[in-house]
Amino acid sequence: MSSSLLNKNKNAKFNLKKVSKPFCSRVFKAALLVLLISGLFLWLLIVSAKAATIGDLIITEIMYNPDGTDENREWLEIFNQTDQALDLTNWKFFEQNINHKLSGNLTLAAKTYAVIVDDQNSFMLDYPNYTGLIIDSSFSLKNSGEYLALKDDFSTVIDEIIYNPELGASDNGKTLVKINNNWQEGSNTLGTPGQANDPVSNQAETNTIIQNPVALQGEIVINEFVYDPETDSEWLELFNKTNNDFDLTNWLVADGVKDRLTLNGLISAGGFLVFDFSSNVLNNDGDIMILKNSQGEIIDQVSYGTWDDGDKTNNTELLNNGYLALARWPDGTDTNNDKNDFQATTTFTKNQTNLITKLPETNQLVSTNYSHQIFINEFLADPDGTDSESEWIELFNNEQEEINLTDWQIDDDEDGSSPYTLPAGTIIASKGYLILSTRISKVTLNNTNDNVRLIAPSGEIIKNVEYHDPPAHQVFARRQNN
Repeated sequence: MSSSLLNKNKNAKFNLKKVSKPFCSRVFKAALLVLLISGLFLWLLIVSAKAATIGDLIITEIMYNPDGTDENREWLEIFNQTDQALDLTNWKFFEQNINHKLSGNLTLAAKTYAVIVDDQNSFMLDYPNYTGLIIDSSFSLKNSGEYLALKDDFSTVIDEIIYNPELGASDNGKTLVKINNNWQEGSNTLGTPGQANDPVSNQAETNTIIQNPVALQGEIVINEFVYDPETDSEWLELFNKTNNDFDLTNWLVADGVKDRLTLNGLISAGGFLVFDFSSNVLNNDGDIMILKNSQGEIIDQVSYGTWDDGDKTNNTELLNNGYLALARWPDGTDTNNDKNDFQATTTFTKNQTNLITKLPETNQLVSTNYSHQIFINEFLADPDGTDSESEWIELFNNEQEEINLTDWQIDDDEDGSSPYTLPAGTIIASKGYLILSTRISKVTLNNTNDNVRLIAPSGEIIKNVEYHDPPAHQVFARRQNN
């Protein structure tokens, strides 16, 4: 290489170094600006996904019993009612007693639908034209009906439903849809995932208050009752099996002797209404209850015990325990055989879907040793919102095996709310958790001083947590050393 060329190259290299300092500075500043803008964009994206409050996200459609096989083909539709995106990270789909995780893209845009599916591939085979958001989970919906809920990352119940086949959509290829805050069978085969439930296409079935509707026999039924209470008064619950609201003004309830109750009020479509007797008038050995409309026409009647209505063989069973109710299972079941339609239960469900909880045998209560490794793990006594809507209690199973919590109870102070009895089949997994919402249990905690108690079926208090002046909007949590 020539000397002149070497010198030229050296000079070129030297000159490059001279101009690189301001050039690199400009590149660094530009890169830093890009990073700042990107960070700001990400921050705006994060904060734009707002924290949810009750009712922000709702369940709008359920495919619980498809036509044909159910496996991998069940789904539910959800809708973001707000004007902002919702981040569903760490949310749970709660089915009866199990929290199911959600996975996939978990940011749901404002005013947008999504579907929660058991199997995405199977869903797309059924709905090849669906283009909306799909959220994966793992679940199996019961054809007999059950409790479903959506819980946010703080385990607050944002929306919930108890469905049953009496509402429709059972093994016929249709879905349950929510229209005007009422649930009914949709008119579209396979449903309408990702789309609004059209009230026009469902007009014949839309739940509406019509002018002076006339209830036909069997459309409103005596759904649950207590005729020999241990405490309080006798009562009965009515259930409206139709898609219309009915005015019960001047309706009557009679026993085997005479009219005992004059009713009033509106019973909503698919709703419940409870009436208390002013005194204990029903015969403990057997009687009949007759529901009449304002014209004196019989709409429903139920016979129990030894009452002779012409065929005593189909009367409901005679109870000898004041802590039991007789309830139709499922709600509204009416085969004209009271013995088959009603079951005894220790769980009273006034104005709610019936739950059948059997009374354990006496010797079982005496001989059973109930686990003391079930802990009251966390609870929220003073939430941000209505106490009766937003409080919750969490249990933890410290055993090495799952525990059946059938007939266990959650209660506050002895003089406070009525205890909530966990329904039959309530299982808490080993090292697992169970959250009980006040919206279901009706156990409301005081915002000043109270107790949270876990009670075994034998009446033994397994755990009792006493608290004073809870911090507003904060959770009480158990320490690791108990």
